[in-house]
Amino acid sequence: MRTLLLPLLVLLFLSSFQNVVAKEVTVSGSNAIVLAYQRIGDRRHPKYISEQAFRAHLDYLQNNGFKVWPLERIVRRLRTGQTIPDKTVAITFDRTHPSIYEIAHPLLKARNWPYTVFVVPDKVDQIPRGNMSWDQMREMKKSGAAFANASINHIHMVRPLRGYPPRAWVHYVRDNIFNTQARLQEELGSDTNSLRLFSYPYGEYSTALANILAEIGFTSFGLHPGVINKNSDLRGLPRFLIERHHSSLEHFANRVNSVALEVGKLTPWNPHVTKGRSPKLTVELDSSRPAPKYLTCNTREGNHVQVTWQNKKHTAFKLSYSGELDKGYNYFQCTSRFDESQRLYWFSQPWVIARTTRSSIKTPEEHEAEEQAKDLKEVQESGSNDGQSGGPALPGTLPTTKTVEEQTAGETEPTPTDDPSIETQPKE
Repeated sequence: MRTLLLPLLVLLFLSSFQNVVAKEVTVSGSNAIVLAYQRIGDRRHPKYISEQAFRAHLDYLQNNGFKVWPLERIVRRLRTGQTIPDKTVAITFDRTHPSIYEIAHPLLKARNWPYTVFVVPDKVDQIPRGNMSWDQMREMKKSGAAFANASINHIHMVRPLRGYPPRAWVHYVRDNIFNTQARLQEELGSDTNSLRLFSYPYGEYSTALANILAEIGFTSFGLHPGVINKNSDLRGLPRFLIERHHSSLEHFANRVNSVALEVGKLTPWNPHVTKGRSPKLTVELDSSRPAPKYLTCNTREGNHVQVTWQNKKHTAFKLSYSGELDKGYNYFQCTSRFDESQRLYWFSQPWVIARTTRSSIKTPEEHEAEEQAKDLKEVQESGSNDGQSGGPALPGTLPTTKTVEEQTAGETEPTPTDDPSIETQPKE
């Protein structure tokens, strides 16, 4: 009898252990990861990741049970309140660099995976060598690629525009978005971006800009890291920007396996900071979800952000930074591991620290000329000794004066050691 009973007990123990493991690694509720790539290639430039790394990312998704959905499908689920399965991922590209067509498209087409490219029409028309052509995009669309709105000219839309008082600025933004939509549908078909998806240039937005997009029916995406869930605000959805510093498989796995730290309310919600450079944020968590025991929070550059819990239940906390954020784009991000699965819970809040210098207030035409000069310079430099065949230099001369972005050289991507996803767990 004992000889029969012992194996039975072992089987029961193993089955119960398997059930526990399954519960630890499966997350209930709706969570979706949106990845944002820019360029694929071997240039030593922050915006690029290597083809080898990109292939490894796709292999990881395929081999570890992830579901690659069209971005539109995720947005439809969010709008209608339907659930999204765990480990759901969407792949997006910002702007139309030729490497998307030359490298990424064949790899994604071979897997029959959907993806979305956010397009800036003026870049396609004015700098053909640095962008995919409309013909290439039409070919990609036949294989399942989708194309969405990233503004007509990719200027910093939250900055004041010289000659545009508030009411005129609203009209300018609306015209910019509608003209982009019309251009996309003219070139790629009337069904293009019918769901009205938008990517904020540089990930920058304000409440005023977000409300304009929402009023005309757009769901908008930033570039602050985080996981989309049922509580996410459709005016500013997060995406994980994958660039060279964070393209290792370890970093990638931490991101795609992360889940949302579900937030009920943010105070303030507005990312645009017009006074000072040390914003504070109060976060109220969804009380129906498990509360974290600790949080690790930092700025975009990896500097420590102070966490002050507002109650013993750990359902609300305040974030403050003792230093000053660089002008331009930044964010606070918080991560936590508070169950046995070791999956990372992730939350972030973007910030746009206002530029108030005289040189930063330009007309739309001056902003666009500055952007075009930077793009032309980068295309020219692609022919330098960096392992890329760039071809002959483009005609014409470029301005030698530094742009606002070059003058604020402190706005760089964090190094791999600044990544919160690979930090050790702090003592409580």
